[in-house]
Amino acid sequence: MKHVIVISDLKTNKSLLRIPQVTERSDGTLWAANNTIPIIVTRHLDDAESIKATYQKAGKKVGEIVDPAHQARLGIGGQNSEKAFRVELDRDYSERMSKQWAADAKAQKEHESNQVRIFISTRGWGDFSSLDWTGDRRTPTEQILSEMRSKIENGCDVDTNPTDQELLALIKKAKGEKEEKAKAEFERIETTLTKLNRDQLPDARGAARRRQNYINVNNEGGEGYVPHFYSREEYDHLVDQKNELIQTLKTLNA
Repeated sequence: MKHVIVISDLKTNKSLLRIPQVTERSDGTLWAANNTIPIIVTRHLDDAESIKATYQKAGKKVGEIVDPAHQARLGIGGQNSEKAFRVELDRDYSERMSKQWAADAKAQKEHESNQVRIFISTRGWGDFSSLDWTGDRRTPTEQILSEMRSKIENGCDVDTNPTDQELLALIKKAKGEKEEKAKAEFERIETTLTKLNRDQLPDARGAARRRQNYINVNNEGGEGYVPHFYSREEYDHLVDQKNELIQTLKTLNA
């Protein structure tokens, strides 16, 4: 199994080096670079009570590198170094970071799905870009209205002064557009899936062959109308898209 080790200055606790893809062999030794370079730990600290309390719950194995020559090879010390460097083997790093990356991606997708831009003014023919409000569609309408009114009153070269009712109409339209687009895309995919039977679909190569055969027979190998030939891979991708849109619609309606 691949892990990550972090090498830190023992005194300052400053992280100096992070080495990914580290293998822990059955004899307890640590190896990097596809199991070819040993990470020499000259003193293990697993038995120290303070180390146990601090690190074992986090799935880590801790040791020290005190050999100056090995420190130099790792680029963390010199030949005559008297420092000791702590090595932490983080067995849970990959799983923990995968969960973190998945959570971050989900949060980013939710953020993007709720971002709206409400156009207010072209600012005439001046040197300024258009005036608009950009933010989360879940922001209270009263707050958006207040921020838009502030932009109009304090902006430069604004060529319009809409009423609150006009601004409220813009806000309502912007908040609904995201949901309408998601619903339309969901319905399009749902309609396509109902027309397809996955068990009767070829794989990607088979779909490409069917397409080429159609061109050869009906278009004599030249240009002309060619229907789309779906593959099992495309079907599965549509299913994934459909499930993502279900989550998006739940978010927009939250």
